[in-house]
Amino acid sequence: MNRPLSRVFTSLVILLAGSLSALTQAQTAQIPASFHGTYSLTFETDNPQAPLPDGATAQLVLAPGGALCIADYILTDPQLESGNSAEAFWTAGDAGVRLALSDISGPFSEINVLALDGSFLGQMTGTKISDSTTCGSLNEVPPNIEEIDDVFSLAEQAFADLFPTAVSDASLRVLDGFIYRHYEGSGAFIGINNDTVYLMGGPFGDQPESVGSISGVLDQLYIELGMEPPGGGDNPGDMPDGEFTLTVSGSASGTMEGVPFDQQFDPLFVIDSVASPDSGDLQAMEDQLIAQLQESMESVESDAVSNVVISEETVEEDRVFFNVTFDVDTSDPPMSLNYDLDYEFIRN
Repeated sequence: MNRPLSRVFTSLVILLAGSLSALTQAQTAQIPASFHGTYSLTFETDNPQAPLPDGATAQLVLAPGGALCIADYILTDPQLESGNSAEAFWTAGDAGVRLALSDISGPFSEINVLALDGSFLGQMTGTKISDSTTCGSLNEVPPNIEEIDDVFSLAEQAFADLFPTAVSDASLRVLDGFIYRHYEGSGAFIGINNDTVYLMGGPFGDQPESVGSISGVLDQLYIELGMEPPGGGDNPGDMPDGEFTLTVSGSASGTMEGVPFDQQFDPLFVIDSVASPDSGDLQAMEDQLIAQLQESMESVESDAVSNVVISEETVEEDRVFFNVTFDVDTSDPPMSLNYDLDYEFIRN
């Protein structure tokens, strides 16, 4: 990776000052809650340039936060255009289409499919079959979709060389639980999984690198800008100071010296006096985790630990809790284990 991740996101703060105000001025369409749910639709077209054949069927989900899910796409940030309050438009730049939902001022009617230049490609009609807002490819309701969308759009405005987009795009893709966007111009990916932001590809290397939780990164951005974070900085990126007792419990499974291994730890280890972690810097948390593993398990080297994911943070004045999953692979002794651990810090 050519540029340290912390430096990338610190620079992001400085360069985005003007972008934040411009973004908030966009005329976003508000999708009525009555529209939320799963639809069974049929595509009708006589246009040979249409993205689907005439008669094709699909399930489409309208979810909270303006999310539209179809196949492995999540479309975000629906817009009103030209004073038309009856239609909401989503843009899928890499698919070369726009979707126009009608009529958001009344009952559901249809979704018109347009080319990026506005020419008509076809129409999807059908009925709502359930109130479920679970996106099929994600297997859950899209989480924090407005904040997730901000991560992508602001990064693209600030770092056009790293995250170049040829056209306006409000589409995200889903793969193995990651909500992501790929930037062909640089080879880079931005991905989000379990409330954690990752960078990969191009200058960032061939393995996902965590750069912080969504709320932690947003808090850090506000603080670096000299602004108070929403909620006064009480999000899980704002850890209390002091000395804590750390208890780690959980499980490990895999193989050890060729033998299947599956064990519960209650606890794995306890450290009497440690400082609480800084979730605004996940790399620091990963370094702390590896140091603690090395202290409790002499055979573990730092380069043996990979795929660290930190999530489920809870922060209180006298208690900090988070979940960590990671892999440990060593050759001497030969073992390949996946850990799922709960870290609990209790103030001394």
